[in-house]
Amino acid sequence: MEDLTYNQKLIDDTLNKLKNEPNNLEHYFLLGKLYILQNEYDKALRTYEDILKINPTDVQALVNAGSLYFFFEDFNRAISNYQLASEHETQSYSIYFNLANAYAEINDFKLAFKYYNKALDLQPENAMIYAAIGLLYQDNNDFLEAEKYYNKAISLDKFNSEHYISKASIMMKLYKFEEAVNNFKKALDIEPENYKACLCLANAYSAMSNYEKAHQYFDKVLQITPNYYQAYVCLAISYSDEGKLKEAIDAYKKAITIEPEMPNAYLLLANLFVAENRYNEALDYYNKVTMILPNDADTYKLIGNTHAILDNLDLAILNYRKAVELDNDCDELKLIYYEIVDEFINRKEKLNAA
Repeated sequence: MEDLTYNQKLIDDTLNKLKNEPNNLEHYFLLGKLYILQNEYDKALRTYEDILKINPTDVQALVNAGSLYFFFEDFNRAISNYQLASEHETQSYSIYFNLANAYAEINDFKLAFKYYNKALDLQPENAMIYAAIGLLYQDNNDFLEAEKYYNKAISLDKFNSEHYISKASIMMKLYKFEEAVNNFKKALDIEPENYKACLCLANAYSAMSNYEKAHQYFDKVLQITPNYYQAYVCLAISYSDEGKLKEAIDAYKKAITIEPEMPNAYLLLANLFVAENRYNEALDYYNKVTMILPNDADTYKLIGNTHAILDNLDLAILNYRKAVELDNDCDELKLIYYEIVDEFINRKEKLNAA
């Protein structure tokens, strides 16, 4: 609290100085930094934008504003800023790296790859860049190429646990579970309290049906981070795969108490209830998902499926229609909807004929 009060005093002092020296860029840069320390990112962005009104080619202001646009997920404006900065500062690997990251966020593989390589031209031994290219390939489902870049990152920075976690995640995608386990363990050797590595290791053992080992690491994750939502979701999936349905249900419900606005646990629990023929309970949880995600067509489709199983064709039709309205381009949804409507009409006609 004292730090925040002191920072606010510095902000007030700097604003007063700007009244007397409205074109003093040092004051603006200090103000932007102070706003960031206060987590007032919108004010920091406006401050850097003010600098660019005075000097549109100030590289540091372009980069700082670009990073804040990136933070606010305005990737196109981030790209514009980084691009202009790179034109005025051609020897900064970090500008090219940031530019590549922004292109990666909008799924432009070609330009992301181009600018990562420009960054590598300036810093050919930078492990972080190789890891970023590995992630780029991973996001494009080219796991073998991703593995090559993660291996390079590891060779350059052997004590970075994140590189081993990244490589292990590729091994999981390739169903090389033993290799995944070995790499997750290397990450934990470097950083024993890395809860992400613990959770991934638990999931790897669960995928190998080694539930005893899996639960050892689930326990460790929850010792490190007792209210970790994703850990309870993964634990529930593991229990479900193991056939321990009561434990799975309890774990999903625990996840829901931790993050009641996250839809995933509700959805997975509803799916579990459907698999166990507990349809009314499933509907309760599917309907809770619609309160969180009112425009998710897939959830309405699942509700429609469940009502169809219960032979509630009128309710199935209502939910399939809602799904089609939300995703009008999905031919599969339309086909299901029309089939159920035809079935409903046929039943009506048979009843009337009788």
